[in-house]
Amino acid sequence: MPANCMNFFRACLVLAAAAVISLVSIPSVRAADSSPRERLLLDFGWKFHLDDDWGLSERLDKAGVNPGPAGRTFADATWRVVNLPHDWLPELPFDSHANADHGFKPFGPHYPSNSVAWYRRTFSLPEEDRGRRLMLEFDGVYREANVFFNGYFLGRHVSGYSSFR
Repeated sequence: MPANCMNFFRACLVLAAAAVISLVSIPSVRAADSSPRERLLLDFGWKFHLDDDWGLSERLDKAGVNPGPAGRTFADATWRVVNLPHDWLPELPFDSHANADHGFKPFGPHYPSNSVAWYRRTFSLPEEDRGRRLMLEFDGVYREANVFFNGYFLGRHVSGYSSFR
């Protein structure tokens, strides 16, 4: 890692089908007049894994220790790299027994291994961003998204048609 960067940060999503995310860096209140807002696009280089082999990783009793893909040190080297927006449903095979509302794709309560996916993204922050307020802004994550950051559970968003941060 370059010496001028802070530690790597990981943002992990679960139960997400499509997302567009940007990192908004806002100067601290003291420096707000002299420094404009900056938007960084983070649509590229996401790691993707279909299925939830680890179960929901929400340990709210001790912050920052979430296991599995939500954890900061989880090894995702074998995961597929995708760019956002991404939707895994069209990639699934047709199944005549599946719900017609999902295009006969094996998705939903009867197909749990096709209904949960993990997205992970690693990025570094330059030292000059230390002390600034940072926001992760999602333009849309379809269905229900649980957002983790460095093992910390940040929250859940249930609407696929609205942005959140």
